[in-house]
Amino acid sequence: MIDLLSIFRRGIQPHGDHGSTADESTPLVTADGWLTGVQRFPTRRTQALATPSGRVEGIVWHWTATAGGGRSMTRRAMALPSPGQHVGSWHLLIERDGTILQSAPLTVGTWHAGGQTAKKFSRSTEGEWWPDPAGRCSANAWACGVELVCVGEVRSIGREWQGWPFGRDGKRGPLVPDEEVDAVDGMHYQIYTPAQIRSARTVVAAVREYCGELPARALSWGHRDLDPDRKSDPGPIWSRILPLVLE
Repeated sequence: MIDLLSIFRRGIQPHGDHGSTADESTPLVTADGWLTGVQRFPTRRTQALATPSGRVEGIVWHWTATAGGGRSMTRRAMALPSPGQHVGSWHLLIERDGTILQSAPLTVGTWHAGGQTAKKFSRSTEGEWWPDPAGRCSANAWACGVELVCVGEVRSIGREWQGWPFGRDGKRGPLVPDEEVDAVDGMHYQIYTPAQIRSARTVVAAVREYCGELPARALSWGHRDLDPDRKSDPGPIWSRILPLVLE
């Protein structure tokens, strides 16, 4: 098992180089909810938030289930979907090299965790969101969606590690090199990179700076927590990394 936590602690700095030239006195987020020093690809696939502050109050982490193409995904999500097209969107995407791309400010919701089978939420008087069968809001209405470029689960097909659809019906999945594969409980996954871990820490710091000192639970949601019958992202490797991301 690859010990990414040890790799990180041996010298990777807390907040990664995501293209910003700002110094330590520069806010991580502008007044209108855009991270400073990151590339912007504004999407029209947004909605109003249900939060009293008009700012997100948590994070939901996802993997893209692709080997790459984060920039092209982000560009496609700028426009409203055509009939039959995938309708998803997100606030932030973190490339394998740690580059952060932003699609929406932290003052609106995006379409990342609101499917028909996804859990609904209610908000307590203390400001915490929790799953509630009687709730009216999906996580889209209160949480920042963060996509991590990662194939996710991989399987050995013809001496190659392939992601979904795992060679079914002759369809070749995205390929992952041996050195980027780790095993957890008998299953195999593409690892997240140290650069992605750095940038994820930057994202958490930015959300905390702009939205208040949110509890760790609010920043820890995975897509699988919201839609367990259909989703498994961001996977067990992310669960191992998350405490470090939230430090």
